[in-house]
Amino acid sequence: MKKFFAIALMACSFGSSVFGNDQQEVENIGHCLTFAYVRAGLDGEKEIPADLAAGLAFIKDEYEVRAANIGMDEEARQKAIVLALNEKNVIIQTEGMAALEARYKTLCQNIAETFAHDVGNTSGATDNLSRVP
Repeated sequence: MKKFFAIALMACSFGSSVFGNDQQEVENIGHCLTFAYVRAGLDGEKEIPADLAAGLAFIKDEYEVRAANIGMDEEARQKAIVLALNEKNVIIQTEGMAALEARYKTLCQNIAETFAHDVGNTSGATDNLSRVP
């Protein structure tokens, strides 16, 4: 997980190969952001570990910018994140962490690989992704 976010720091933008359109792009970024928060056990009250802070901030910033670009105001962006967090917490409670990972880990790994590819570091992406728990 930690290495996944390290990859995010290297990227300037998401590649279009992972996303179908602007709305889908925003949804995918939101899913990966909330997936990361839930997998890390962050509940809004715990301090974000230093090794995750920069990566989470990068993904959050990308989400905010891209959502604003498609016309989502701040309230709509926050509501979408809260709904996504709730959805992931329900999945964990009803189906377990393995089910959550089955739904979102591949998407988020693909996004991480796209980050790395965009900056010409695909070997680093593969190495870092192999360490994602």
